[in-house]
Amino acid sequence: MRAITLCLLLASMPLSVAQAQELIPLPTEETSASHWLVGGDYVLWWLRRAAVPVVLTTGPAGSTGVLGQPGTQIVYGDERLPTRHGDRFFGGRVAVEWQGDGWALEGRAFFLERDSTYFTIKPVDSLLALSFLDANTNQETSEVVAGFDPQRGPLRGGFVGYSRIELFGEEANGVLRLDEGEDWKVDLLVGARFLQMRDRYHHTATSRSLPDLATIWGVVDNYRIHNAYYGGQIGLRGDYRLGRFHLDGRLTAGLGANSQLVRTFGNRVFHNPQIRLQTTTGLFVQPSNRGRFRRTDLDSVGELACNIGYDVTTCMRLVFGYTFLYWADPIRAASQLDRVINQQQPDGPARPALPWKGEAFWAQGINLGLHFRW
Repeated sequence: MRAITLCLLLASMPLSVAQAQELIPLPTEETSASHWLVGGDYVLWWLRRAAVPVVLTTGPAGSTGVLGQPGTQIVYGDERLPTRHGDRFFGGRVAVEWQGDGWALEGRAFFLERDSTYFTIKPVDSLLALSFLDANTNQETSEVVAGFDPQRGPLRGGFVGYSRIELFGEEANGVLRLDEGEDWKVDLLVGARFLQMRDRYHHTATSRSLPDLATIWGVVDNYRIHNAYYGGQIGLRGDYRLGRFHLDGRLTAGLGANSQLVRTFGNRVFHNPQIRLQTTTGLFVQPSNRGRFRRTDLDSVGELACNIGYDVTTCMRLVFGYTFLYWADPIRAASQLDRVINQQQPDGPARPALPWKGEAFWAQGINLGLHFRW
């Protein structure tokens, strides 16, 4: 209570920084049996991009964009997908802690903005083709979107690729003081962590007949992913004080279960002045991989964080820091595309399949915030 009163008193006095620092007592080790710590940070993080296999190709006039043919080039895919802001994601982080005599309870949570990114090719007459491997012949082939198609003639077509990611998490820990000195302390952390990632990928390809544009073909493939990690964790945190400055860090490692949900759906549209036909499969989404699928997998998460803090008053600290969050094996939406396709189902191989392809994911970045104690 004395600390809060002092903060309010100083805020109402027109003092210079030097005068204020003379009035503010140098922070000392806690003397009360218990107290609260509350902090809020503005975060700027960079996330690892999702990878997508080859989807769209082009080539010289007269070709069909088949991989391996002379002049064929990849237009979209075989790379990690760019995000709208160059992989930058803004968000927030909050922390609440109750400290007792040699032990504490803490809760922390973060959230990041949702990012939606589009890759768009407006309708063109030059060659564009959806690239895949035919499961029945084991040969690379393609579906022409724009340019000359041997079955449908000349086409004008366009393509849109879309990706989106959401990431947030919470943790709760018990804290036990392991050792301390006059200006430093080391604590043991034992607790639980929850992480959630929602990831989407879909593409749309549309073609019109030339020269009248009267007949339309469209194909859509859509993948939606939900990772939910629940795990226990253990770690260390430490703090070193030098006058009003603090250097603190934490390292945690956890093991748990990742509940993974995959939803896939697609459609095809054929439309001309006489008729409109629509089916519930796309190209990369066929009966063999269409629907809702769920599994639970063993997974792990770790975090490394460090901060430099400055005690503005006895009850308020300005903090600047860095965080690296590592998630061992979540799944991403674009990674679930299977390029091996059998369009003759139910006859022949049950492809495309759902690969459940996971890979390491990381998020890292900086934070700036204010932490309060009373």
